[in-house]
Amino acid sequence: MCIQDCSESFSLDEFNEERQTAKVAVDAAGIALTDLLEELALHREGVEVLNEVRKVYAPLVESVRQEFNNIGDANIIPKEVK
Repeated sequence: MCIQDCSESFSLDEFNEERQTAKVAVDAAGIALTDLLEELALHREGVEVLNEVRKVYAPLVESVRQEFNNIGDANIIPKEVK
């Protein structure tokens, strides 16, 4: 998304649609990470990789999930709707 997109006003319906799309993407990232960790745990040689993946990506997924939740908690309403 570019700065110009952010400055354009849009309706609450558009905002909610974009928020729902983002929620689906955040949830999918969490599921993909879980699936990857489960797959790595099945193989003896995957345990070392599993630990590295968990250290690197789990905090990132959780951070994105938390940021997304903060958007919903902030009661952000587009200018056009206020």
